[in-house]
Amino acid sequence: MANNSADAIVRHYNRADEASRLSAGWFQLEQERTRELILRHIQPAPARVLDVGGGAGAYACWLAMRGYEVHLIDPVPRHIAQARAASAKRSQHPLASSEVGDARKLPQLNGSADAVLLLGPIYHLTKRSDRQAALREAYRVLRSGGFVWVAGISRYASLLDSLSHGFFGQPEFAPILDRDLAEGQHRNPTNDLYVLH
Repeated sequence: MANNSADAIVRHYNRADEASRLSAGWFQLEQERTRELILRHIQPAPARVLDVGGGAGAYACWLAMRGYEVHLIDPVPRHIAQARAASAKRSQHPLASSEVGDARKLPQLNGSADAVLLLGPIYHLTKRSDRQAALREAYRVLRSGGFVWVAGISRYASLLDSLSHGFFGQPEFAPILDRDLAEGQHRNPTNDLYVLH
């Protein structure tokens, strides 16, 4: 990522607790549905999985526990430390590797992964060329017949979140929502993490 993008992502995730996000509230539904979709298509263990932008390892550790060889890459050093700690608690099924890296330039060889999870980078990469680079890299490292799982966030996510959490009427939120709806680009210049989601 460009340094300013990478720096912004690191700053955000140094304030937000990604390690516990999927175990709280409606995010539990996101986790269970994602797991269901992965299990529907992934080849049986011990396949090689690359979790790109895998955060603190929620899906990586889950797949490792199921017998997969999982390699996690994330741009946030804090996430890598959290993933390594989570993996260490599961010493019989640890992550194969976890390292700081960039979704647009993966260190893996061509055709070296049976499956690729790209569940975070696409909505953090705001330039079309960066998203395309990340998708090309996922395809490059994927073996023939493998699957890539990609997550995105709708331009309507902020609107729905603001209505369900009661901050729709906040004056500082109006320009954020206007941009989200018009351009599909979420920018939150405030320091309020609650408005980020």
